[in-house]
Amino acid sequence: KHFLMPDVFLHVFVSGGSRVLRKRVERILAFAASETVMAPCAVEVHLVGNRVMQANVHSFVAPVSFLRPDLPAPWIGEIHLNPKFIFQHREDFDHLLIHGFLHLLGYDHERKSDRLKMERKEAYFLKILWKNALSVSTSVPHGLRR
Repeated sequence: KHFLMPDVFLHVFVSGGSRVLRKRVERILAFAASETVMAPCAVEVHLVGNRVMQANVHSFVAPVSFLRPDLPAPWIGEIHLNPKFIFQHREDFDHLLIHGFLHLLGYDHERKSDRLKMERKEAYFLKILWKNALSVSTSVPHGLRR
């Protein structure tokens, strides 16, 4: 899926999960990229289950030496999210998606100053997402209801 934004072309590839959840991922990443990315890039997001990953989110920054000629833009990495785990633990899916994306952009939380910088960026994104109704984290995504 491709999103054209002012001066930025983001390629988002989402696998797994329901169609509703995949669209949600695409919408949130399109917004986050429009606020942070300065050049065309490609991101892969994998929505996985408990058999694959017993955690909420993992981000894998693309190794510089690992070329992806199959992608239309430079690959910045992958985000793996386990929606069922996230919602069972009452965590915020949108926040974790943004958190993973920021890791791909070089943000981290190793030092207190870095953690505060990352948390401010996350809070900024979530505030705008909620204000514009792009985020619906308070509801359980389709397919995860009991």
